[in-house]
Amino acid sequence: MHMVISIRQLVSNVIPQGVKNAIVDIRDPIEAFAHGRNPRIPPPHAVKVRAVINQARGHNVRVLVETGTCLGEMARKCSKHFRQIWTIELSETLAAEAARRLARLRNVHVLCGGSSRLLPQILGGIHEPVVFWLDAHYSGGVTAKGATECPLEDELKIIAEQTSRDHIILIDDVRMMGSGDFPSLERVCELASRINPRYRIEVRDDIVVCEPPENGIAKTNWKQRIIMQSPTPEISTLPADRSSGPWERVWPALAIPEPELVAVSHSDPSRRTYRSGQLLYKIVLVEYESSSRVRAQSLTGEYAMLRRCSGVPGIPRVFAVMQKPGIDCLSMAFVDGTLLEERQLSLRAFAVVAFLLARTLLGLSVRGVAHNDVLPTNVIVSNNNLPYLIDFDQAVLTTPLNAMMLNFLGNGRSEAMVHNGLLQFLIIMTKRSLPRRVASFLRIAFRRRMQQSGHRLPDLQKGASPTLIKLHQAWALAQLSDASSPGRRIAYYSFNWEGVHLPGERPWLSRWDAICTAADFRGKRILELGCNMALLSIHLLKYSGASAALGVDRCPDILKSGRLAAEGFDVNLQLDTVDFDKDANWEGRLLEFRPDVLFCLNVLNWVQDKRRLLRFLDSAPELFYEGHDSRQVEMERLQLMRFDSVRVIAVTERKREIFYCRRGV
Repeated sequence: MHMVISIRQLVSNVIPQGVKNAIVDIRDPIEAFAHGRNPRIPPPHAVKVRAVINQARGHNVRVLVETGTCLGEMARKCSKHFRQIWTIELSETLAAEAARRLARLRNVHVLCGGSSRLLPQILGGIHEPVVFWLDAHYSGGVTAKGATECPLEDELKIIAEQTSRDHIILIDDVRMMGSGDFPSLERVCELASRINPRYRIEVRDDIVVCEPPENGIAKTNWKQRIIMQSPTPEISTLPADRSSGPWERVWPALAIPEPELVAVSHSDPSRRTYRSGQLLYKIVLVEYESSSRVRAQSLTGEYAMLRRCSGVPGIPRVFAVMQKPGIDCLSMAFVDGTLLEERQLSLRAFAVVAFLLARTLLGLSVRGVAHNDVLPTNVIVSNNNLPYLIDFDQAVLTTPLNAMMLNFLGNGRSEAMVHNGLLQFLIIMTKRSLPRRVASFLRIAFRRRMQQSGHRLPDLQKGASPTLIKLHQAWALAQLSDASSPGRRIAYYSFNWEGVHLPGERPWLSRWDAICTAADFRGKRILELGCNMALLSIHLLKYSGASAALGVDRCPDILKSGRLAAEGFDVNLQLDTVDFDKDANWEGRLLEFRPDVLFCLNVLNWVQDKRRLLRFLDSAPELFYEGHDSRQVEMERLQLMRFDSVRVIAVTERKREIFYCRRGV
């Protein structure tokens, strides 16, 4: 063993640092792409670097301040994207090594000492917005420990003393918050709100991101935005007539001659598209908009994206973006054609369209733009069979290589912000063109193959923790249950714990990120209908301060799995078997629990007596609800329950909206 270590050290000393850096830079986009396919905590370092760079680009910030230098990899990888970088390291050994590695980068300054002492000195000489990457904490080994293991709370208080309120703050290691000297996530959000009460606070990939309100392009390609600073505009049913209701003030303000309605967003009636002559106008009533958090770009961001792509074949020409009180409007050239979704093409014509679309995506990639929503519904085929890519509300700026991966392959994760590339586009179009019998045969064959192969659980190594052993047993039971996908040996959620991947249909982290900061669960009693493995109730008890939780499901086997998971996390979870169609008085049993927050996610579709379940939901003080029907249908159901506040907090991987409803606002 000592010989192996010596050889590794010898090889490491022989290879020049520049070669090592080149190898890391080649590996980074591969790791980031793999993380997109199978997210894990903690994420690869490349994901963290991309988060910092995207925020800097999105807000045009040219100064980075980092706490917790370690070996200087963050500073090195960001050096080309910032005018000045200040990085602080407490350990003298690590600071000296980082200074040696970064010596050639004149815009990077390595300081040795405590962040509580050095941050005020650095910020005293900076008079512009800063991107902060806060990652200082004791990790054992050669890392240094100051007065506390984590100086994060002091760092945020120092930033709050600055006059500027436009800083962007990224805080690493969310998973460690609330343990040891790490402040809790709630405390971090409270301190960040003191810096700027209007901050948008997001949690993704183990990072807390605090950014000022959107202004221009939102460059992050994170799919789920979890916003904590201000109430969301309530869902409103807007009049369909352009001359009535809130739309009356649009036309005098914009002075558009003889507008003709072209389309109304199926998910948000405040977003409409009109045509006037050879111009197309995308209009948003800002105060009524309820889908902004599930889009990567505002209309201002779309305009900037389209301007960046000007000259790329297959991208409509954009003219201007207008912002009036309560109204945003984007004007662009009208493309005379039909949506590809509505058009029948011969095999030859489709091949030509696919080739030209690939050429367009290549042009976007060269300019660092990832469209992220390459679907037949977002492609217009002109009368001379030329495809035009439209709707850049999910587009992001990134590196050309990463943009190419996203544009051509997608990254397989699709929640609040979708990620569909040319590969997903071709799959959808191929399914549409196949004869019905052939498509049915392939679907059945694939399903049988999945039934035979299953999703094999990894074997545990000796010395696995008790929590991991319980979770492994829980997933083994969940795979045998028919509660998730009848006939398939797969759990409902995939989950990562202590480096072990427990396979499932969809990542648990995506669902948790959508809910964990949408409300304050401290001291509340949680009732989860259709709980499956009850991971949501378990996490609310373990990490969000819920006082009690009851999960109900009609499948006894899946509840056994939930009990094992609860034992693994050491939480006191109540579970009960309830069949909403067969049980006589299940309402009375559940009301005895006296719930404060009720979860009904993906349940109503599987219940025969829907009115009975909806009447029960009407009794909830707070409700998290996910349905299967259109947004209009689900919105009408929730409005009948007379909630004071109804807002969309996320869109699932199957394009279903999750609503958060509450009373007494």
